[in-house]
Amino acid sequence: MRYFSVLASLVSVCAAVTKRVVSYEAPVNHGGSQLTRSGEPLNIIISALSSPHVLSTVGVEEWANSIHFSKECLGFHIGDPQTANLGDGQGWVTETAVIRYDFGIGYNVGSCLESLTGGDHFRFWQQSTTGAIFLAASVEKSPSERHTIAANGYDDVGSIP
Repeated sequence: MRYFSVLASLVSVCAAVTKRVVSYEAPVNHGGSQLTRSGEPLNIIISALSSPHVLSTVGVEEWANSIHFSKECLGFHIGDPQTANLGDGQGWVTETAVIRYDFGIGYNVGSCLESLTGGDHFRFWQQSTTGAIFLAASVEKSPSERHTIAANGYDDVGSIP
């Protein structure tokens, strides 16, 4: 009897260990959307198979810093936060952060220039069921043009030298 109990426990553990790991789940497969509630596309996905450190808020911010992006200007957020439904049972969730191009200045100061002139930025959310990070990345116009999205601004991300 004891043998069967141990065997059953071992099979249970093995099943948990061999559970299929996926890079992400398409939000639409579970009632979510590939668009934010404001209609911006979730156009970049960082795979849940990435390094665990990258799949954390600190990891995303460090990665962003390495490509000359930083958190918003001196930590201030002007405008309404966006929400996304990643199909993970959490419903519509507010963005984790907005990260802006910082012109290589860094320290959450260079992003002030992006806020004043327009340019590349992204918002991100983490899918709770997989750990994947979803980004809504775009190029926006200057405040004089109400920070609207530039022509082809969802595809031209990274156009700033």
